[in-house]
Amino acid sequence: MTIRRRHAVIAFGSAILLSLLQLTSALNSTELSVYDTYLHLRPNKEQSNRLLLLDVDDTAVDRVGEWPWPRSVMAQGLLRLKEFGADAVVFDIEYVNQSPKGIDTLYFGQGLRQDFQRSFGDIASNVSDLLGALSSGQIGNDDASYYADALGDLIADERDGLLAKTETLVRDNDNFLSQAAALYGRAWGTVHLQKDRLNDSEQEQKLRRELASKKFGYPVSGNGSWASGDYGDILAPIPSFLSSVRGGGFTNVHIDEEDGTRRRIALAQNVDGTWYLQLIFAPLMEAMGNPKLEFAGRSLVVSDATMEDGSKRSFSIPLDRKGRMLIDWPKGTYWDENSYKHFSFAHLAALEEEELVLDQIVLTLGSMDVWTVLDSSSQLSPERKLLMDSANAIDESQKAQALALSDTDES
Repeated sequence: MTIRRRHAVIAFGSAILLSLLQLTSALNSTELSVYDTYLHLRPNKEQSNRLLLLDVDDTAVDRVGEWPWPRSVMAQGLLRLKEFGADAVVFDIEYVNQSPKGIDTLYFGQGLRQDFQRSFGDIASNVSDLLGALSSGQIGNDDASYYADALGDLIADERDGLLAKTETLVRDNDNFLSQAAALYGRAWGTVHLQKDRLNDSEQEQKLRRELASKKFGYPVSGNGSWASGDYGDILAPIPSFLSSVRGGGFTNVHIDEEDGTRRRIALAQNVDGTWYLQLIFAPLMEAMGNPKLEFAGRSLVVSDATMEDGSKRSFSIPLDRKGRMLIDWPKGTYWDENSYKHFSFAHLAALEEEELVLDQIVLTLGSMDVWTVLDSSSQLSPERKLLMDSANAIDESQKAQALALSDTDES
């Protein structure tokens, strides 16, 4: 038998096996072993290059610090991913509790000292220029008060600027993450399905439930009664983050009791009259143009979905008796290069640190006293102007980011 024919037979056999397994919701250990064997024997499938797993791995923990991280770290990561043009970011972290306010340790350790040096360097430079002009007679006594007032305005501006930057050292990290998610525009959050009804007397839980129903709910039709009743409530993220994300999905998974392996997953669950989609299924449906979903027998029918090439397509996803889909796992392990594409969060953190260091180098060089002793006709004048322009650009970019976050304006 040729390799091509052998692969065809294996693929055909796998399809028959998967179809048969979908007819039952409980598999014995022998059936589970057969299913796993066929997954390993079938031909390799081409993996999508549009999916990237951003890992909080050992390298990232070594770079950023012990997990869990302050939510400001994730907020900065979101802003960086927006710059890179990522289509969407899906969080599998459940932000269900308020976090304490934090200190921006990166700015405190590196940026604040440099900002003080730059501000006082600018003041010292202007004082030196004013005194030099007075002593040389370039400025007369009649004009001295005018320049003194201008110097006073500069000192006041620097004082207010340093005060504003110092106040940002203590930050509401929940608010920062929510602002970053809103500015990003395509961040997806999580909701955790609960077996029992949570305490209605807690006003915030009621608010979360209502917000999640409006934000995360998806219209599903047909007879999906078997996907109702398993869950009595939802635990949604904190309201500020919930209001800022594009949408979300549930993270609950089914684990086979025989060996603790995840082989099945529900794609939609009805809780208190609202249909919620699985965490990855929700943004996938938006990417497909929010097609119609309908339960028909043992299938979930997706109608008029927009494919990558722009064409429209309808298809059915086979389900078991409890409305769960068998997961078509890749052959490789999670870390196998033929399985998923990975990117350590350490790279984003390193980029953030390196950019801050470069900014501070530019700002420090621009405020050095050496410029005050150089004549305007010096050959270094163009370099000084370049430094001044760069320093102004850094200040303006920081102000623009702060304004965009406060207004959550995507432009």
